[in-house]
Formats: sequence, structure tokens, C-alpha cells
Amino acid sequence: MATIQASFANAAEFFNSLLVVSAADAGPALECLGDPTLIFRYGLFYFERSADGPPVEYDTPGFKTFAEALMAAVNAVAPKELKLGVDGRGGADLKTLLGAARPIVDISDEIVRSRATKLPGELVRLRRATQLVEAGIDAIRREFKVGMSEWELAGLPRSALADAYPTARKIQAGDIIRLDASCVVDGYKSDMARSFVVGEASKLVTARYKAIAEGLVEELAAVRSGAKVRDVHLAAVNATRSAGIPS
Repeated sequence: MATIQASFANAAEFFNSLLVVSAADAGPALECLGDPTLIFRYGLFYFERSADGPPVEYDTPGFKTFAEALMAAVNAVAPKELKLGVDGRGGADLKTLLGAARPIVDISDEIVRSRATKLPGELVRLRRATQLVEAGIDAIRREFKVGMSEWELAGLPRSALADAYPTARKIQAGDIIRLDASCVVDGYKSDMARSFVVGEASKLVTARYKAIAEGLVEELAAVRSGAKVRDVHLAAVNATRSAGIPS
């Protein structure tokens, strides 16, 4: 699947997006885009419908290969005299394919820089994704109880098998429970982890928490426009070490 975007000198005058997609995914693509002229499908996939039913726009013949569909989409959206900017981080295939017929420029670095600064609409989606994860974690937190098995706890959310597999072990007072969850809103992701203590925390856990909390405070204080990620990271590490976790 590939998305083709082209912007001209006057972006307000012309801006378009096309989707190059396999025949099997053409139906969902049409539901999202709403315009069959924006979809360039390739390959074969067969849909069954009643003989007297209306024609289905995504079930019309497409292109034989991804390469043919891609070039048709590019030619439809960008005049041949224009250079094409390509994100080359996904491998050399796209660059090789387009470069055989059109002048191209690798704009991988420019894309990374542009994504570093979020637009207002992007911030709305990121905040929403974060809010949803926070709400989910809070809902699970309310269900913790001594005697619940790890299986029961893992069944509260739609758990992913990642860091550890749940077992039949029963949760005990003083146990530490770690939740790691993520959410995607319109392609914008959040990822959050939270740790909880069932009942009273031990002196060791309390001390460790205090040290990590101090590290987070220093880390947030180091976040500013133009700051290097390395410096923000080291602010947290150094403060946490000084506060009692030298390792």
C-alpha cells in the first residue's frame, strides 16, 4: 500500500492524495476515501454479489502489478516535469521503481524534520490517544484485588502478549502490577506504562518510587524547544541515580 501526495508551488491551488492498494483492500479504501478516482488498485480479488445488484466501483478491473498502479497514480497527480520527493527510509524499492521513469529526490531527512513539529490537528489526536489510554488504565486499576489471578487481571483489557505471559498465580498484598498500553487515533499513537501497588507499599518500593519520581521531575524541567533528547534523558538518569538508584 502506498500513498502518493503532490504539492505544487501554490498549495492552495492544488493538493491531492491518492491511494495505491491491493484489490482485496479496495473496498475498505473506498469507504474511507469515498471517491473511486483516488484509488489505484492492483492484483486480483473476487467479490460475490447478486447478478441484479448495482455495480460496485471497487470491483472494476485494476492494474496487474503494484508498479503499474503506482506509476499511474504518480502520473495522475504530478506533471512529468516535476521531481518527485521520496521517503527513502523504507528501502530502495520505491526509489528504484520511480527513479526509472521520473526524476526523484530523497527527502527522508526533510520528512523527519517536518514530523518533529506537530500541527494543531496532530496535537488534538495525540492528546486524545493519551486520554483514552489513561482512562483505560484507570478503569483497570479500580478492579485490582487480592486473590485475583494474573489471568483474570489480563482479561480486563484486551491484553497483548508482550513482556510477560499471565499465569494462574494469585495476586498478593504488596504486589507490584505493571500495565503497558497503547492507543491509535487517526494514525497518531500513544504508549503509556503505569505501575501500581496492591495495598501498602514496602519501604524498598517507596524508596525506589521516590527516586524515579525525582528523575521524572528533572526530566520534565529539561524539556524545552531545541533541547536534545540525549540531554533530557540524562537529566532523568542522573537525578534518579543521585536519589538512590545508582544502577
